[in-house]
Amino acid sequence: MLDFSGIKWYAVNMMKRSVFVILIISAITTGMVRAAINKADENFVPDEIIIKLRDSSSYNSSKLSPPDAANGGLKASGAVIKLNSKYRAKEVWQLFRDFRSNQEKLEKLKTKPATQLSNKEKHTLARLKRAPKGVKAPNLAGFYRIKFDLPKGQNIQNVLKEYQNCPDVETAELNYIVHTCKEPNDPLYGLQWALKNVGQDYPDSGRFSLSPGKMDSDIDAEKAWDHVTGDANVVVAVIDTGVDYNHRDLNGNMWTNEPELNGIVGVDDDGNGYIDDIYGFDFANKDSDPIDDRGHGTHCAGIIGSRGDNGFDTTGVSWNSKIMAVKFLSVAGSGTSGDAVEAIYYAVNNGADVLSNSWGGSFPASLLENAVAYAYSQGVVFVASAGNNNLGFPLFPASYEHVISVAATDSKDIKASFSNYGTLVDIAAPGVDILSLRAKGTALGTLYDEYTTILSGTSMACPYVSGACAILLSIDADASVGHIQDILIRSTDPVDPKICQSGRLNVNMAVLMMLGSNGTVYIDGDVVSCNGDVMVGLYDADIKSAGVQSIDISSDSGDLETVVLTESSSLAGMFAGSIVTSGGAVSLQDGVLQVADGEIITATYYD
Repeated sequence: MLDFSGIKWYAVNMMKRSVFVILIISAITTGMVRAAINKADENFVPDEIIIKLRDSSSYNSSKLSPPDAANGGLKASGAVIKLNSKYRAKEVWQLFRDFRSNQEKLEKLKTKPATQLSNKEKHTLARLKRAPKGVKAPNLAGFYRIKFDLPKGQNIQNVLKEYQNCPDVETAELNYIVHTCKEPNDPLYGLQWALKNVGQDYPDSGRFSLSPGKMDSDIDAEKAWDHVTGDANVVVAVIDTGVDYNHRDLNGNMWTNEPELNGIVGVDDDGNGYIDDIYGFDFANKDSDPIDDRGHGTHCAGIIGSRGDNGFDTTGVSWNSKIMAVKFLSVAGSGTSGDAVEAIYYAVNNGADVLSNSWGGSFPASLLENAVAYAYSQGVVFVASAGNNNLGFPLFPASYEHVISVAATDSKDIKASFSNYGTLVDIAAPGVDILSLRAKGTALGTLYDEYTTILSGTSMACPYVSGACAILLSIDADASVGHIQDILIRSTDPVDPKICQSGRLNVNMAVLMMLGSNGTVYIDGDVVSCNGDVMVGLYDADIKSAGVQSIDISSDSGDLETVVLTESSSLAGMFAGSIVTSGGAVSLQDGVLQVADGEIITATYYD
């Protein structure tokens, strides 16, 4: 144990170059997944389909949103109208509404004078800087959701086949149902083993009998917070059952739509097509109040961004990031792919930087895949839970390209019994007996107190990774989606390789690697002993595989010592070593750093 005194450390790095490695994840093929999933697992709305019309065939009407009579006032190709009439289509929704006009607005926004930009517009332009070069947004125009009053003897699969064979329809699919997957001064922080695991006892559900955990089977959040605790400019959309935006440990971190907050009730003050969407939107009930009526979304939001160091309840991974509440899952924890894509589209268009998706289904829906591609084209990070089926692959949307898929581990770094796994899963994170926030009026999980509850699932693992993405973007707001994903995967702690392609999330190592894009020197803490052994570390991607790296340590007293750091065998570019400190007389290059109370020590290295 170190006897701390007032020595401050500074790191100086010279002759630096930044190196970014982009990792592209191969998408799982539809056939591979479909062959392994029982048909009985496929749930869909029994009287709805989703179609995409070919570019030459479109409903040319402004009456499509909200739902309107199938053909009343709508202009469509004769073939589509005949099918609508044959199967008694009664309602039509346009999905991704105003897509073309929104894209035109975005292009105009790029040339708008900076002095005329709103804060929301500035945020949108800043986010576009990290969008992948040369990747265009997919064409989301032409998607429609059709509801039928089916004639007796007809079923939706037969209807689907006819629309699929219609020459004016590019794609047609069922509207599938998806389901939820399941050291600050905050008083319950010591019970949050996933953030800091010292082998402590913690409250559990009684289902897994794991407490106490194994030391260091955690995401090293506390060490990461020595460097960064999150930025209020980073917005994480929790696409889920809603969020209790009044919760005392979340209300200070809620994203707010300022024009609506300060506008006129009943008026679309910001012109985004949604009235009074102050905290987000509810696509399950089609209203502007995304309050959580189940408790799942609030629990996830708490893992990501419950306010840190505020004296209340729990601590989120990112203490200061903003949470956007986007509800599409019902009180039962289920929703449709049609509502899911509208939720994704809303979150992207209203400034979210990270999308956290603790839900999934066993179907490959092109509609959902297009929504994921759209988020990627706009520079938005998409994180999704792998699923709770104990299958050797992730479900959808976690299986799609450009999605960070997350498996769940327990407090001993073992795969959670329920978690999906395999090389097609990108990363693992804690997901068993997780203590987080409880939405008012809900009783989901094992209740701990009025404000918190305990849940397990890949649903809980996903928001740990989402919070880590928010932390990384608070370091470098221009980091690309590929760079964020690459950092997360390369910085993990090792676990059973059968769980995922990388390891278990380590936020501290990810932070160091992100900082290391510009070279980072770090030590045990901000303040060290005048008489002890101090660990010194360095991460620099530019000098990986060097084996050793010298670093000069100097004190205000005039001492100068050279420390030789050795490269980690498990992480290229990570170096570590130590030096002894003493309060004695200065003696240059004697292997001991002579220091005095209150001095500043400087570390310098050259690459």
